[in-house]
Amino acid sequence: MEPINRDQRIVLISMIALVAVAVFASDLYLPSMPAMARALHASHRAVKMTISIYLFGLGCSPLIFGPLSERHGRRYILLVGLVVALVGSLICALSYSIHLLILGRFIQAAGVASGLTLGRSMARDVFQGARLSQIGSYMGMMFGLIPAIAPTIGGYVQEAYGWRANFEILLLLIIAVFVWVLFVVPETNKNRSAHATRPKILLKTYWSLISQKGFIVYPIIACFSMSCFMIYLTISPFLFQNILGYTPVQFGWLAVVIGAGIISGSFCNSRLVKFVPGAKILMLAGIVMFVASIFMLLFGLYGVINFYVIMLPMFGIAVGSQLAFPNAFSGGMSKITVAVGFASALFTSIQMGSSSLANTIASMLHVRDQVPLAIMLSSVSLLLAVTVYCGVIRANK
Repeated sequence: MEPINRDQRIVLISMIALVAVAVFASDLYLPSMPAMARALHASHRAVKMTISIYLFGLGCSPLIFGPLSERHGRRYILLVGLVVALVGSLICALSYSIHLLILGRFIQAAGVASGLTLGRSMARDVFQGARLSQIGSYMGMMFGLIPAIAPTIGGYVQEAYGWRANFEILLLLIIAVFVWVLFVVPETNKNRSAHATRPKILLKTYWSLISQKGFIVYPIIACFSMSCFMIYLTISPFLFQNILGYTPVQFGWLAVVIGAGIISGSFCNSRLVKFVPGAKILMLAGIVMFVASIFMLLFGLYGVINFYVIMLPMFGIAVGSQLAFPNAFSGGMSKITVAVGFASALFTSIQMGSSSLANTIASMLHVRDQVPLAIMLSSVSLLLAVTVYCGVIRANK
């Protein structure tokens, strides 16, 4: 492969920064969730819904940002999205009720989604083929480092300054990324369409993508991979802090295990993708995640609950997820030659929007041990494996 040029390097750095914003917005405040419930006089279920509404916002707004980027360019729409994220974060930091916090989270997610969506579109604009899959693996490694850092920082911030400070940190991070995009990032969409935002064109393009069997199966696979993380993030703060007695700082450090799994999975994928077909790697991902979740479930059914029987399976699930997502993204986007912004938006919308459903179900569960978590993880992992077998392996025979 040829070395990457300057514009490709800037796009890669931008993707890392945009992922950092999205993950910090999702994970930084996790150790604060029990404290937020007490401070806002809200139920655990209501506080958990701040994750669901965040995912819902991530799922809705890409359908708008994608077409807008096809007409006006990636860079300009990305700047608009970051301003929206800034407003949402400010509302969260100033919230005096759980309802205002939920509203702020939705607005925050709607803005943050511009980064996830347009970052993928920019990657597809400047990278192709095997390089695109390899970039996905490298991004997976960064996606492992950032989730390991965010809750750890959030735990210390919670103990030192309280939950509002986490959203104030987000404000500073979003401002920094806005300045980077404004002054450094080039426009990557060289084929803008003046008709991209017309309702008839929108409906026709999205329908053509949805009906394209070779494309639509991949965001569904990515959704199952993402859902496992969201289910864990919803249940784990209360499971570890209220049931196992962990402090916010101790809970924050658990993210290091997840981060290590993500980095390990990304490293394995970057090697496997060179000589193993993507479909087989996706199948391996489903098997690894299912076996790990069954391991957690069996110990839970026997009444064993501790760090090891929860976090070792989560390490395996994290490894599997990073075998799944880069190949799902590459498999889906590599089939798209036109309307890249639309495809990236639909990919993100399906992945995040469907994950919000799994997250909502998880928020309704009454947690006394790891069994509800393990049941949901095993169910989603099994669905991932079945989807890969039926939608990719058998379809390509």
